[in-house]
Amino acid sequence: MKEYYSQHVKDYKRRMRMSGEVINKIADHEYSIAENASFELVNRLKPTHFVTIQLKQGRKIKADNGMTTKARGDDEIYCKTYRSFVRALSKRTQPQSLWQKHKLMLGNVATIEGGIDGKRYHLHIMLTKPSDMSEIYFRDTIRRIANDNGWMMRGKYGVVIKFVETAREKINSTFYSAKRGLDRLLIE
Repeated sequence: MKEYYSQHVKDYKRRMRMSGEVINKIADHEYSIAENASFELVNRLKPTHFVTIQLKQGRKIKADNGMTTKARGDDEIYCKTYRSFVRALSKRTQPQSLWQKHKLMLGNVATIEGGIDGKRYHLHIMLTKPSDMSEIYFRDTIRRIANDNGWMMRGKYGVVIKFVETAREKINSTFYSAKRGLDRLLIE
């Protein structure tokens, strides 16, 4: 069966040449700003996982005096949610003494999407798993931290974790995250 691609996909496949873990660009081609940023992010981060987390649109917050109030989510709240998630994940994936001394963050980049045309807000996060950690423990830690966060949805579709193995998957995931512009990228 013959596959049909749009002209953009044909040009993309023609321009891209990937070998191993490093993505090589064709020297005489002019890439867009988003494509160049995707190349740089992938070559620096060497991401291993693409995580999608659904965010709550609003939630009830209980005050000290017992009163409850409803809060709606916005970009600022979701940015703080992302930062707290990455800090908690970095803290749980490192030995305690190393975290207390250096507070090294996992390699990550994220983007907040949604809020347009009735789409739910969600986070796309590219993460680099520490090499000394098992895959099962890493995935379980991501789910546990997301379930403990008040702005992240729980349940079957609350957290979707995808292992990105090939260079093509890495660049496609990064380029997908930057589709609404580089100003939407969050790096902690």
